[in-house]
Amino acid sequence: MKPRNKLSLDQALSRMKDLLESWGVPKNSWVMVDEFAYQLQGYDVRGPEIEQKHIDVYVDPHSCPWPIKQERSIIPTVKGGFLDDWSQFMEKSGYSLDILRGTNDVLSLPRVSHQLHDGRTIALMEAHAMTAAFVQKTIMHYS
Repeated sequence: MKPRNKLSLDQALSRMKDLLESWGVPKNSWVMVDEFAYQLQGYDVRGPEIEQKHIDVYVDPHSCPWPIKQERSIIPTVKGGFLDDWSQFMEKSGYSLDILRGTNDVLSLPRVSHQLHDGRTIALMEAHAMTAAFVQKTIMHYS
């Protein structure tokens, strides 16, 4: 396996923001979640998602410039070069990017703003809201 490039998380997030903007996804139509979102809010998060450099974002499926099916993960289409853009982001940054279907319930949860090195900001799902959503949608669902 080819070693991953060594971009910092901040640099990768800046490139991710560029990618989403290049696709015309409005800034209020996506939010970063899970391990890195917790870590950026000051939590000491470790584990395979961090080690494997895995970024998760929820995106409003209506804001994507290609047709979206009902799957949880949104895979860009080849048509329009979106799949190439996504693949190049991951190859050049060294981070994987999971684009998840964001429902109105998820996208309306509280957010916090995280400032990048270039002065721009990205939205993170607020940690307590993210935890409560996980409990409701996962743990309570299976109990």
